[in-house]
Parts: sequence; structure tokens; C-alpha cells
Amino acid sequence: MRILSIFVLGFLLQVSAAFAQEKDTCMEFNIGYTITMSQNRIVGTANLMIQDMMFTVSSNDVYVCSDGESVWTLDMLAKEAYIEPAREDLYGFETLEVLHAELEKMKTSGAGRFELSDGNIVEVKVHSFSESQKKSVTSFRPQIEFGPEWVVTDLR
Repeated sequence: MRILSIFVLGFLLQVSAAFAQEKDTCMEFNIGYTITMSQNRIVGTANLMIQDMMFTVSSNDVYVCSDGESVWTLDMLAKEAYIEPAREDLYGFETLEVLHAELEKMKTSGAGRFELSDGNIVEVKVHSFSESQKKSVTSFRPQIEFGPEWVVTDLR
């Protein structure tokens, strides 16, 4: 189940980062999400901070952040870190135009429904939103040190 949560977070981050590219500010969201994959439904909430192609997101014991070059996925409970280069794909959207059309709907209605090319459906509801001045790139990197109790997989 934790792997599915990480998939959902990755998807939400890509959607939010694409939306944030049009802004000259740092945006913060509190959202609810539901993802439907075949017979399974996952429901959760997340806090996101997005600026350009940099982001942080936290949901339960999973924390994901990116400085635009690397992505760190941290399982705080299991003390596991997975580090990889940032992705530039569309996380299952057919085209960038489809993604932007859905983002425009979300911007005006406070909610969005995204059907991915693999048939999975993600529904997002924005609970709160705020904008502030841009933050330092260090705000989008892990704020902890990985001690010997951490299992770290670094694919950069």
C-alpha cells in the first residue's frame, strides 16, 4: 500500500508543479485525493509546497521533495530514502494540453478529476491554498541527515 501512496504523491507533485510553472511565487496547498486503480481506491490528504519545478509534499509518514534536479522520497517510519533524478514526463497524461485543461478546471472549481492513459483515475480537492514570495532552493531539499539507521538508495 505504501508504494501506491508514493505513486499518488508523485502524480500530485507533477500536476502541481506543472500548474506552478505559470506563477512567480511559491504556492502551498492542502489537498484531499482519491485514486482509483482497477478495484482499489486510495484516499488521503497531503500538504504541498510548489515553486517552479521544485516541490515538497507530505502525507502521513511519506515525505517527497525535489529541488528540480533530484527527487527524494522518504518513508519516515521505515527510515528509507529513495533518491533519483527529477522526471519530466507527464505521469500518464496523453498530452500536455489534456493536463493543462484539467488544471484550469481545478484552478476555478477547487477540484479536479484526472483520467490517466493507463485507466487510473485521480480526483483532487483543494482544501486550502496560499501564495508567498519565492523561497530558497534549500527549502526543497530534505532537512534531515541520513544516519546509520536509514536505508538510502541513491540512483542519481
